Amino acid sequence: MGKSLDQIREILGKGKSIVQPLPTPLERIGEGLDFRVAREIVERAFSHGFHVFARSTTGAAPVAPEGTIRSLIALASDLGRDRDNLVFAGVPQRGTEETVHYINGFLGQTRQVDVAVLPPPPHFFLSPEEVLSHVKGVHDNTTMPIALYEFGELFRTSYCLDILSCALGLERVIGMKSSNERRYTSDALTVAHARQKFLWVGSEEDALYFSEQGCDGFVPSAANAVPLLFKRLQLLQPDDNSEKETLCSSFSQLIQSLYPGKKYREGIIYAMHVLFGAEKKLPQPVGYGLTLGQEKTILEYLSYAIGDGILGKSFEPRVHAELDRISSSVPK
Repeated sequence: MGKSLDQIREILGKGKSIVQPLPTPLERIGEGLDFRVAREIVERAFSHGFHVFARSTTGAAPVAPEGTIRSLIALASDLGRDRDNLVFAGVPQRGTEETVHYINGFLGQTRQVDVAVLPPPPHFFLSPEEVLSHVKGVHDNTTMPIALYEFGELFRTSYCLDILSCALGLERVIGMKSSNERRYTSDALTVAHARQKFLWVGSEEDALYFSEQGCDGFVPSAANAVPLLFKRLQLLQPDDNSEKETLCSSFSQLIQSLYPGKKYREGIIYAMHVLFGAEKKLPQPVGYGLTLGQEKTILEYLSYAIGDGILGKSFEPRVHAELDRISSSVPK
């Protein structure tokens, strides 16, 4: 297992943190992990002071083979050893016994993972009490620090606020990530802080709002493509209205360009493969599912991000080469 509970609390207590979800880049032939690309992504995240989150709902993780996902978790944990950066690892949505087995087995015994990210249990846990029983069962039969993951629209099971308060009262539950609508996240933030636990926001649209409300950081899916946008948010001065207007515009452009036509996951993966030079897209038969016009929109945003200093100049040749290729293919 990775860092101790006290070490994790100390690291997270230093200020607003950014937990960057990792895409799962695939090798050119087969569906194994492209280690070169994955290493570059993780190292870049660590270089900016970000923590990383493997097996998130971002990118290819939901459709990549289990062995490939485990390879990414193992790589991130190896690269995170002896750093102040934390490695979060998502736990598959399973029953209590299977979840305990996964945490105590792969995560707890073989790797330096710091935090197990626990989604709500599957939909067959029908009552709030059963959901709480699941969390307590996992907590009481493992030793790893746990972060809750709340995204009701995705998991079809949610933590009602009373159950959330009880769950956050467990010693090794360090906090939660909420990707739910603003009202729920606002209430959950109050509950988390009353329990002296952390809450990270997962919605790009609400990032500025919750930054002002005192959230503990962000788990921004789109930060995979433009992580420094959130670094700028992290350093934003309260009275810097000019920078705030720039960030509002940047967030709006980011959401429109990286989620073209609701192609949220595909857009982010496409951007990451352009930036880091991976040779393969999503696993077959999923493919990108993007039109050439949507790919061009994403590339144009990445080009603007380079010009604005959000992305480094080293990405410019890759972005422009792909933009030239796409532009010549898109009908005038």
